[in-house]
Amino acid sequence: YTSTYADVTEYAGKTVLQTGTGAFVANDASGELQFYTGGRAAGNRRVTIQSTGNVGIGTTSPSSIGSGITSLDMEGVNGSGIRFANTSAGFEGIAYSNGNIIRFGSVTNHDVRFISNNVDNMVLDKSGNVGIGTTGPTSPLTVYGASSANAVFTVGAGSGLFTDKIFRILTDTSPVTEGVT
Repeated sequence: YTSTYADVTEYAGKTVLQTGTGAFVANDASGELQFYTGGRAAGNRRVTIQSTGNVGIGTTSPSSIGSGITSLDMEGVNGSGIRFANTSAGFEGIAYSNGNIIRFGSVTNHDVRFISNNVDNMVLDKSGNVGIGTTGPTSPLTVYGASSANAVFTVGAGSGLFTDKIFRILTDTSPVTEGVT
């Protein structure tokens, strides 16, 4: 049924759609859509969708990450997160905050890939190897460029290079340079 509650401050002036004694949805004059669970007890709001499109889970005031940017804001006392799963492929990926760290990746035996322009540009494979310019890294760090002209690897701190460190730069078959000068 639909009703306007005037007897409960949190719901005053809101149009409410209630399903039995459990969940209900409230809409207020600002155009904010609010989802509650556990009936109309104060503090049971679980999801808020603002007229701007910002969505809050675990918060009644979702924050935007920038002017004009629609955001999903999730908050929780012990952290918050998103789980992605493809049950037919046995894949599960996560992104969450817990304590003072942010984690994202695969919790199953799968690679994590970073894309731009819908192309895989970097991969953290299931063995822990990182590939840049390749999706099949063969060592802890494998870097490939599109051609020998732009296959450049630079190591430095600030404006100076670490000239006392030795690096081995390889082509597909043989060493090209030993050390750095």
